[in-house]
Amino acid sequence: MSAETATRPGTPAEADPTPYSRVTLALGIVGRAWLWFVGGCLAITLVPILLGWRPYVVQSGSMEPRIDVGDVILAAPETDPQVLLGRVAVFTDPIFRDHPKAHRVIGLNDDGTLATKGDANLTADTSPVPLADVRGMARLLVAFVGLPLIWMWSGQWLFVLLFLASLLLAARFVSRDHEDDLDEQDPG
Repeated sequence: MSAETATRPGTPAEADPTPYSRVTLALGIVGRAWLWFVGGCLAITLVPILLGWRPYVVQSGSMEPRIDVGDVILAAPETDPQVLLGRVAVFTDPIFRDHPKAHRVIGLNDDGTLATKGDANLTADTSPVPLADVRGMARLLVAFVGLPLIWMWSGQWLFVLLFLASLLLAARFVSRDHEDDLDEQDPG
């Protein structure tokens, strides 16, 4: 037999396909991981809405180090002051009425209002919170999910563009992460 590869009579010799790049495979895996991570964070943030919970993006560092700017707090409806005591509550800010605020309830006042304080603040909030202004009690924290919104609200467009570019790049890597199917020719 010669050095040539033997073929059956009547069948064409198969051409060697382009080798599948390991870099392409690795980039596809990284792209899938990033897209699954972002999708999972969004699902964890949005699915509890079906239970009546509401998401709130943390916009200040008053609850650090446990709750950071850009985290999303999922709050369930709760108006029982005894249940709220010692826990993080989301309420209408007494000073800026159109903004929600998330602080820990540190006490119950004689008039039925709540005393609150940010964990990072040295002193308690000066304005008491009426129970009618409580939007809910924090039940779940999803870290970093709200950062793209914070970047948009604060005009940090470079970060927004980098985030969107990372999603597009990941989608591109995933779309290229497959071997081309060879057209199989039927010899008969």
